[in-house]
Amino acid sequence: MMKARQEVILSKENPQIKLARSLQQKKYRKQHSLYLIEGIRNSEAALAGKAEIVKAFYSETLLASERGDALLVAVQERGIPAYLCGEHIIGLCSDAATCQGIILLAKIPEEQAIQGIMSPHLLVLDGIQDPGNLGTILRTAWAAGIRTIALLADTVDPYSPKVVRSAMGALAYVDILTIEDSAAFYQELQAKGYEIWTTSVSQGIDYREAKKGEKWALVIGGEANGVRDISLQYATHLVTIPMAEGAESLNAAVAAGILMFG
Repeated sequence: MMKARQEVILSKENPQIKLARSLQQKKYRKQHSLYLIEGIRNSEAALAGKAEIVKAFYSETLLASERGDALLVAVQERGIPAYLCGEHIIGLCSDAATCQGIILLAKIPEEQAIQGIMSPHLLVLDGIQDPGNLGTILRTAWAAGIRTIALLADTVDPYSPKVVRSAMGALAYVDILTIEDSAAFYQELQAKGYEIWTTSVSQGIDYREAKKGEKWALVIGGEANGVRDISLQYATHLVTIPMAEGAESLNAAVAAGILMFG
């Protein structure tokens, strides 16, 4: 088993622990430009991807498996400061029901300007509110080969612990754009020649018959209200998912997955 090579943390008053715990709140994530990555699989994906890891916290629980031991070796080989914590202490930093003994602190990437968008395929999320849904959508977009995701106003923070956990490493592989001015964003897409496909419950063509062009943006609406008027205003195509009689709607993440792979 690995032995701790750096500071051992046994107090919740330790400044490093206070910092990690604060990142469970959005205002402190924004203040420090940092977010939490928790769990073995998420941490492995972050190290393999483009996430910029600045600190690691681990406990003896991590060292109980070869996989966990190998993860710590990978962290230390990159020169990332790693702190051995008591189980109770690392648990205070965890948002999960059961902590796997590893929490990473990563920098929130600087966003590119809208004008710098280069990806031919974009996913636009219009007011997704549920963290689990957003995380699942990000994970699915990663699997579908979509590398740029734009979040319109009122979409949940993509760096919240619940989103990060359910995204299962996707944040280390996709670019996130936070859009404040939806109209300006859509106008920029139109100027760049993007088709704008929005979902519709009753109108639009069957997704199985949709023929997208070389450059397109797929808009997924929020759980409660669906695609909002501003998105419909700039839509160039409407697409629907036919459902059996009596079925009113699909979960937003499920609908997004069908349309991204459709």
